[in-house]
Amino acid sequence: MEREILTEVLIKEHDPKKAVLLAQLEENGKILDLKEYYFVTTKELELKQPEIEITQAEGSDGAEFILSTNMLAKQVVLSSETEGFFTDNYFNLVPSFPKRVGFISLASDYSIQSPKRLDVSSMVNYMNN
Repeated sequence: MEREILTEVLIKEHDPKKAVLLAQLEENGKILDLKEYYFVTTKELELKQPEIEITQAEGSDGAEFILSTNMLAKQVVLSSETEGFFTDNYFNLVPSFPKRVGFISLASDYSIQSPKRLDVSSMVNYMNN
């Protein structure tokens, strides 16, 4: 019962299927960590197709990217034809909180390198509507 009251106070008139609570840990103005709390299960979330924007990070020679979104993007997945891995993958992307991600190439002794092609998708791309 206490959880229901707390939820009502936190989200007020908002639909819990469309709401997310963000908590961030800052030190000297720098965000150290960001956590999301959902008021319903992932299955119950009413997700819509986000617009995920990818820009090259300045000075990275195409090896690091800044991802941003216009709405919640659950389980963002990055992929590339180039053999390697991303410094982060399968993450949630929240509006106003861009995410910086690098690409590590296996073809060049694990150096940060620009992938030939970068594809992005999120949970919405795999849901049955």
